[in-house]
Amino acid sequence: MKIYKLPYLADGSSDGSYLLDRKELKTDSAYLRYARLRPFESDRNICPRDGCEEIIFVVKGSLMVKQAKSAFTVAEGEAFLSNGKLLVDNPNEEEAVYIAAGGCLQSAGRSAAPEAEPCVKPAETIPKPPMQGKDPEEFEITKDDGPDEGGK
Repeated sequence: MKIYKLPYLADGSSDGSYLLDRKELKTDSAYLRYARLRPFESDRNICPRDGCEEIIFVVKGSLMVKQAKSAFTVAEGEAFLSNGKLLVDNPNEEEAVYIAAGGCLQSAGRSAAPEAEPCVKPAETIPKPPMQGKDPEEFEITKDDGPDEGGK
């Protein structure tokens, strides 16, 4: 099992986001994006891949979401389903963080996730600062890492 430290991986991009897709997950049917918006950042273009839908969950802060002629606020701890292009703003003085988990519809005779790129292209990679200890992208899962048995 591989565990991904998404905040650390997002630090390596110019726009504060990281996409887990087919190259890491080894699946064509799902993907996940972790993203940060700087204070007062506006008009971040996000949309699911062709043939896919996303659930967008606000982890920190709140987002102003604009779609067509509608606009609504999504607060920390809230989520919504997106199946089309959106613009999001962070109207706050603090960073906002969201996770977009996408699933792709399957159709006969083709793989679930099409080759088309998502609306948000992967950002230019910035070298990540070195971390001490284990590789930041992979950890061993041991019996000691789980909750105590018997409620101790």
